[in-house]
Amino acid sequence: MKKLLKISSALAIVAGILIVIGGIWGITFTYKNIAQEKIVTPAGASISEKPVRGPFTLKAQADIIREHTLNRQMVKRSLKCLDRYQSLMKTASRFWAQMASQ
Repeated sequence: MKKLLKISSALAIVAGILIVIGGIWGITFTYKNIAQEKIVTPAGASISEKPVRGPFTLKAQADIIREHTLNRQMVKRSLKCLDRYQSLMKTASRFWAQMASQ
């Protein structure tokens, strides 16, 4: 039983070390690639017109992208609703015009 406990403890420690190493590699990989892209945050971002290098400028860039995407989706939805409303109004106008001519 003690042998099983020692083996499982050692495996858990090794797994933890591997996970930490993987996380460090992922962070390094991400920031290195972002630096190569030479991305600059736009004027509307919370940290405006700064090169994206660390977690704060990366978050500011992600927030402004999300905001612009949501705004674009809202505009598309609004235009679809407007199109539906206009088609309903045309149908209603034709209906009332036919009713009035009878």
